[in-house]
Amino acid sequence: MAAFAIIERRTAFSLIEVVIAIAVVSFCLFALLGLLSVGAKAGYDSNETVQAANMASLLVTERRAAPTNTISATFPILPLTNTMSPSSVYVAADCTMLSSAQTNLPVYRLAYKVTSNANKTASLYLCLSWPPSIDPTVNPAEVKGRYEVFTCIPLQ
Repeated sequence: MAAFAIIERRTAFSLIEVVIAIAVVSFCLFALLGLLSVGAKAGYDSNETVQAANMASLLVTERRAAPTNTISATFPILPLTNTMSPSSVYVAADCTMLSSAQTNLPVYRLAYKVTSNANKTASLYLCLSWPPSIDPTVNPAEVKGRYEVFTCIPLQ
């Protein structure tokens, strides 16, 4: 009886298979890194928009607290006018109003319009845009972001 020799064949990956696997893994890692940077930028933009929304809410609340045309010295803007204000009013991070972009590091540029009618209501339009160095009425395409709000306020 003849003895059959069992030959064990050891299998391994060839060099081509290893190179292809490394290429696929590196492609996936680069795609994930690209998505990570897009997600971080979206988070930063969302944070700026939320800050602008909070600031606009504060400005509307301040205007509602003074429903007549006499406004306190701490809040020297938003008088009852029928024209759009020039967008040369700046808002700092601590919600103080500035007339110059060089002082106190402004965060937003503010344009607003407050009109009143015979029904004893006032319409308030606010537009906060950033960065403050760019005028949204002159170069709207260069504005990185903007937040607009329109509301009505009952007058006394």
